[in-house]
Amino acid sequence: MEFTLSVSAELKNLPAIRRFVDETATTLHADRGVIDELIQAVDESATNIITHGYRSSPGPIDIRISREGDRLVIRLRDQAPPFDPTQVPPADLTAPLEARCEGGLGIHLVRHCVDEVTYRLTPEGGNELTLVKGVAADPDIPQQTIDEFVSAAHGDLYRVKGLLQEHPGLLNALASWGETAIQAAAQTGQTEIAELLLAAGAPLDICTAAMLGRDERVEEFLAGEPGLAQTVGAHHLPVLYFPAIGGHPTTAEILHTHGADVNAGGGSLTPLHGAVVFEQAEMAAWLLERGANPELRDSKGRTALELAQVLGRDRIADVIRAYRSSAAA
Repeated sequence: MEFTLSVSAELKNLPAIRRFVDETATTLHADRGVIDELIQAVDESATNIITHGYRSSPGPIDIRISREGDRLVIRLRDQAPPFDPTQVPPADLTAPLEARCEGGLGIHLVRHCVDEVTYRLTPEGGNELTLVKGVAADPDIPQQTIDEFVSAAHGDLYRVKGLLQEHPGLLNALASWGETAIQAAAQTGQTEIAELLLAAGAPLDICTAAMLGRDERVEEFLAGEPGLAQTVGAHHLPVLYFPAIGGHPTTAEILHTHGADVNAGGGSLTPLHGAVVFEQAEMAAWLLERGANPELRDSKGRTALELAQVLGRDRIADVIRAYRSSAAA
């Protein structure tokens, strides 16, 4: 699973970037020492993009973080003039200050903090810097147990409680398919399980906050990182999917006002499909009133109406038919 953050290239956004790395690396089960080194490496890389790449001019920075086995992979992308920092000669820290060449200390610090640093020019002509850091798995918890715990978080509250009591280290453990328990609970609308995991110390992200209808927290997330209105959660579900399945129109309105797309997730699960699955007729009407396209299809090629018919969601099917009739009139 990949976590993404998009911000403008401004020094004032560095705290948001550091927080994103911290929270994401924690979710991906990195230990504190690894997290601190990653924060330092990404902070230095982002600072270089802002000050030397864009030279304080406007432009985007996109950061993507994923776990690939026993490695955390962080990709920073920008649209500044092409520049490969890995070609900067290593800094000679033994030379007197007056004899040292200008530059090189930033990439030296980054190399010191991570295991691999690579660069490529993207097909669009932008820069992509990739940082890789090894992450040790918890040797005391078998992957099979982690997978069982995350699977249980899709709806088995009793099993979640039992496993967590037996193995507290499961809380933020990553399943073999790239999902944590809190993400599993959020994307399946399991309010009780999500609240239990949060009380135990699981990190709260905007998708979980939206599923739970925590409007103040959603507004806080967006105030710090406006780009989160376009983020995705587990299985690349769009952020607006989460208040749709939770039945929280006020939360959805906050996200929509900040630019969340009511039609995101086409070809997989749109917010409207989510409202159908979780029998949220009010949310279905809310989405349609704000431009949700009822003709978009899910991963099995079904429109929201077809899905409602398959699942026996007669009330929502009526809402969609009524919208279609009024739109055709």
